[in-house]
Amino acid sequence: MTNPSSMGQTPGITRRATARARRVDRLPELFGLKPGLNAERLLDELSVMLVGVGSVGATAALSLARLHVGRLVLVDRGQFKPASLLTQPVGEESVGEPKASHIAGWCRRISPRTKVEAFDDPLQEIPISRMAGHQMVIGAGDNLTLARDLGQRCLRVGVPLLTAAVYGASLTVQTKVFAGDAVDSPCPACSFGAMERRMMEEEQLWSCEGARGPAANGQGGIGDATMSLRPLCAVAGEMAALLAVRWQLQLGASLANTMTEFSGYTWRTFVTPLRRNPACVCHHERWQRIEWPRPLADSTPQELLEAHGLRARATTSAALFALDRHRWVERGLCRCAESVPVQRFVEISGKRLPQCRRCRREIQPQPFYSHESINAERLGTALHEPLRRLGAAAVRDVTVTQDERTTWYTNHPAEPRPTKGSRP
Repeated sequence: MTNPSSMGQTPGITRRATARARRVDRLPELFGLKPGLNAERLLDELSVMLVGVGSVGATAALSLARLHVGRLVLVDRGQFKPASLLTQPVGEESVGEPKASHIAGWCRRISPRTKVEAFDDPLQEIPISRMAGHQMVIGAGDNLTLARDLGQRCLRVGVPLLTAAVYGASLTVQTKVFAGDAVDSPCPACSFGAMERRMMEEEQLWSCEGARGPAANGQGGIGDATMSLRPLCAVAGEMAALLAVRWQLQLGASLANTMTEFSGYTWRTFVTPLRRNPACVCHHERWQRIEWPRPLADSTPQELLEAHGLRARATTSAALFALDRHRWVERGLCRCAESVPVQRFVEISGKRLPQCRRCRREIQPQPFYSHESINAERLGTALHEPLRRLGAAAVRDVTVTQDERTTWYTNHPAEPRPTKGSRP
């Protein structure tokens, strides 16, 4: 007897393959699309990084995947909790899964043609070179420190930033678009007042996972749960996705450096301009990017200084070195009675710590003797040692700063390392 479910199928082609829809099947002829622009091609080229994959970020990611955009990069260090089911687009099977890689898996299934990458890490552990090359970065995080760092990173590499947030009690959605096309462009921290700076110092969180105490997850932050309705979070995520598409297709009037607020009570939308604050807590600077011709790990700090234009000792002494995801550690603690000298670069993640030669235990960096940027003069003889010998064998980005001028040396970024739950 013939199986009715197999009738009408071509041998060798699964039903799932024949059911795969094309983007053009639902893509309208958009009003106002400029002559010469092809929406299909522009969406193929659209690359978006989403930082924060919760109620808002996950919604935006899934909608962009349904548009079959060219590339999505998802960043979030959190995991789904039972409370996530109340506001986030996930089911019970998602509880306990890392947010970034889990939503990345869904995006891949929705759009196999989209290149999807996931980082289950804090933003600070993501190489800054991973920020470059996107048409837009979407920030949907839960704290002001993340907003500040995102703004500063995007300004440095010249990538537009879109932030999206909700205020549950007032049924308000707020999106901000920072063009990042000039040094005097505004950034998220430009609007910080005394209260915001205090909240940032206290690491105040507004998590969609629920309230966090001071010791929760070892993060040291305090905060409240994001009290909101799922429909409001969904509106914010869809607005973020639509703004990214609108930006890429150049539709309508420019929303660069503007804030848009939607009120669910009045059902009205307000658009106001964003301007640079001269007293901003962030240093507004565009880095000069140089693609280094060989592995940075095989280069010495002195070579990078000279490429920056510094040769004389009097000028090099004031230069500052910074290695992405690394810090310079002078001394640390192990099982020995006294602190021991380290004098090398150590990964901020703490996954690869140097060992003490006497007790053979890992040396824990001492905060007072650890520096995210180090004065060239304090490097001493290490100036002439390859970065590989100084503990930075995997370095991809190095900056040299002097007199408010920064040169950013980078290698071609490698493929991202696999994350838990993600597929190649």
